[in-house]
Amino acid sequence: MKNINDYEDIIKNINEHCPNTKIVLVSLSCARENFAYLNEHTLKRNAFIKKIAEKYNYDYVDIRSVLEDTDGQLKKEYTTDNIHFSHEGYLKVTPLIEAAIKKNLQYLLQSIIYILQ
Repeated sequence: MKNINDYEDIIKNINEHCPNTKIVLVSLSCARENFAYLNEHTLKRNAFIKKIAEKYNYDYVDIRSVLEDTDGQLKKEYTTDNIHFSHEGYLKVTPLIEAAIKKNLQYLLQSIIYILQ
């Protein structure tokens, strides 16, 4: 995605054309050491993503906060190469994302049951 504004255009388009669609927006992660220069940039992007989630009433999952160390860098145990997740990193974020998806699936299931009654 060239421009962060494209992100909102996509969300807006989905919201307009498929208003019952449930979307879970997930924050960007942080990085460490040789990729740590990206961290400030991802913080700004995450603020924008969170704002979009609030604007369109979608769930926002903040994975960064559970992955970062006290210096704001990706914890060593959660990465294989200072930017991509290790198995442990995926184990840490999966329950957060899974919970948001299950919440939205429950909403959709309740809507279908309501319609069928």
